[in-house]
Amino acid sequence: GSVTQNTPVTVIGDVELSITGALIMCPDQTTRLSLNTTPAVDPALLSTAVWTWPGGSFTGASVEVNPDTNTTYTVTLTLGQCGTVSSSAGVQVLDQPSVSISAQRDTVFSRAPVILIAETSPTTGVTLNWTPAPDSQTGNTFNFTAPENADTTILNQTYRVDLTTNEGCTAFATYTIAVKRPRGDVPNIFSPNGDSRNDVFKIFNAEEITGIDIRVYNRWGQLVYESDNNNGWDGNFKGDPAPADVYIYRVKFTIGGEIFDITGELTLVR
Repeated sequence: GSVTQNTPVTVIGDVELSITGALIMCPDQTTRLSLNTTPAVDPALLSTAVWTWPGGSFTGASVEVNPDTNTTYTVTLTLGQCGTVSSSAGVQVLDQPSVSISAQRDTVFSRAPVILIAETSPTTGVTLNWTPAPDSQTGNTFNFTAPENADTTILNQTYRVDLTTNEGCTAFATYTIAVKRPRGDVPNIFSPNGDSRNDVFKIFNAEEITGIDIRVYNRWGQLVYESDNNNGWDGNFKGDPAPADVYIYRVKFTIGGEIFDITGELTLVR
């Protein structure tokens, strides 16, 4: 007699492949590409798919990639005796965005305006987030107010801007501004003897000083010197050397928006 054996046979018709995943990505990002078939096939068969790209290959139903440049990925699936089918997809790597900061001034006084300019690439389609937040903005110019510095040392204030493109790519930059406490030193002694040392009574260590009003009185309350500049008193009164004595001064001036009004004794030494 004869023996008949029934063997199940799987018939694979036309199979179409497609690749899914993020095909547009930012630099240094990773994306996973997955293989899909129409109609669906046995998952065990999908696991035998071979991915290839310039300089690399991988076997599996999906592959994780992080290309540096635009790259084409090809996946090939062997359908047993029915041959192979392939599909390709290109992954586009976007340009790395950038942002830089410049300042009108690197050193300011407490509570003074700070003006920072942000230059970005690309110039459009980006969002900028500052820390700390600006007071206002005009185009790519951002206005801040320097913090209070009540110390004699320099306070370094760092500003950070984070850039995000419409595609989600990021970059950041920082800039540090030196914040100084407004100051003006008024001496209590001077010696107008022509040796170029302490020859004049004036305001020292004063930068960007405005609103100057200097007045010096003798012990009888007579005004012996008055000026609206900081050239200084040379110790003369009405063309003659004023006598060595203790005088009273009142000095008013403004630095960095802060008004100073200082009164004290001044010793003139001959």
